[in-house]
Amino acid sequence: MNEIFISHAVADKPLVDELIALIEGGIGVPQNSIFCVSQPGQRVPTGKDFKTYIKETLEGAQLVIALITPNYYNSAFSMCELGGVWLQSKEFIPLIASPLNFADLKAVLVGVQALKIADETDLDTMRDDIVSIISLANASKTARWNTRRDKFLKSLKSVITKLPDSSPIAKSEHENALTQLKGYKEEALSQQEEIDKLNKKIERLKSVKDSAGFAEVIAEFTEIPAQFENLVSECKAALRDFSTVVLKTIFAKFKGDDYFPKDEEWEEAREEINEGLLLENSDENGVRPNESDTDILEAIEKLGSLSQWLSESDEEFSEWYSNTFKGVTDNIRVKPFWRKHLVDDRAF
Repeated sequence: MNEIFISHAVADKPLVDELIALIEGGIGVPQNSIFCVSQPGQRVPTGKDFKTYIKETLEGAQLVIALITPNYYNSAFSMCELGGVWLQSKEFIPLIASPLNFADLKAVLVGVQALKIADETDLDTMRDDIVSIISLANASKTARWNTRRDKFLKSLKSVITKLPDSSPIAKSEHENALTQLKGYKEEALSQQEEIDKLNKKIERLKSVKDSAGFAEVIAEFTEIPAQFENLVSECKAALRDFSTVVLKTIFAKFKGDDYFPKDEEWEEAREEINEGLLLENSDENGVRPNESDTDILEAIEKLGSLSQWLSESDEEFSEWYSNTFKGVTDNIRVKPFWRKHLVDDRAF
């Protein structure tokens, strides 16, 4: 995981190169701890989707350092990154570069404590903040930092003077940036709602004293029980009009076998064969569902959906199920599950 995310305009790459050299050489931050889209070895890996990777890296970073220049305000991607930082309340160090001053801060930067990149004391503050925020255990000695800092400041004016002046962004690019920022806001609100819901759930679980209470909390705060009950209801409705021998034959299918009727069941089985619901196997000693019949096919498809849902369910569902249906396992291939949820005939 990249601990530091450098947010900057592409046009400011020469200044970014100097800043990263200072952070790595003067502070001792490892190269693989920094993400910077313009730096070899620290940029988006080959084959990755650019916007998705930047979004995920920004979300995972401990600290964001933004290089605030006129070019930065003219970069749609930089403004989107800035919006993402604001929404996620990241540890944030804005570095202002000449000719900008504190009064030039715009958008979400208004009122934010910023540092000047050309100020010796502010650079010292940046160093201390980086070491603290990312818990850097092997930071460089002060003497090394002072040497690298002074060298950086000496060359800074020349580097800034040579920076290209990016033109204002096109209207379409600006609108795209606003759309992405809106998406960040909506996602942040959704995440906050989920966090609030989880916190309430945790508080309720702390007060639970028995398994019944646990199941009640799970049912209140997740859709898992409702999803299960809906699938079960659909299966039960699809099976409702079948005879016992047809039910047993469909059950046998889900165990991966034919059904072998008892002697007293063969008369009923042959009636269902004549009705087109069952097929006799090649050995003429068992039967299987006739899936060309629409009712049979519907029942098997509904049961298949339930079976797949059960196989993909998580630990929370298993805990809810075991606390709600004691003595029954959530296994569609065993008769107790069918008796409990799918068939009314207890003799099944």
